[in-house]
Amino acid sequence: MKIWCDVCDKEEAIFFCSTNKAALCENCDRRVHHANELASKHSRFSLLHPTFKESPLCDICQERRAFLFCQEYRAILCRECDLPIHRANEHTRNITDEFKRLEKAIVHILKEENILCQDQRCRFHQRCLCKWNRFPATKIMADAIYDVDSFGMIPAAGIMEGPTGKDMNQAQEWL
Repeated sequence: MKIWCDVCDKEEAIFFCSTNKAALCENCDRRVHHANELASKHSRFSLLHPTFKESPLCDICQERRAFLFCQEYRAILCRECDLPIHRANEHTRNITDEFKRLEKAIVHILKEENILCQDQRCRFHQRCLCKWNRFPATKIMADAIYDVDSFGMIPAAGIMEGPTGKDMNQAQEWL
């Protein structure tokens, strides 16, 4: 998983500044840490090619060398501190991921349904206009269905007059 630069949000981060708790791309790191002498003394390490020698101390215990960078907690952790923190949250993390996945699926389905409904209303309206001379009540029905509101509700009964008897049978066969 790529970690994006906290400053520009455009480039992949290649450094982590332990002092600022920030992941930085090469350009932003140069701009920030070469700005003055104090900033140039910040403890930084490579995210792409980490070495144990340059790895800073763990943010939790401050005793062992950091093993990984947790993007969620914005922390660098040793193996011993990483395990209890992330295992404790594993169940919550899985539930959150599942909700995100389901939310995306629901949004996708709703978009598809909306497109299908619009397409079907449009086709129905066009059919009705083609049959206008043959079936006079069709224009009223087509307009009512085409004007369905955003909740997909058809106007209440009695607002429009629909076909009856023989005309109703023709409408059912035609549709």
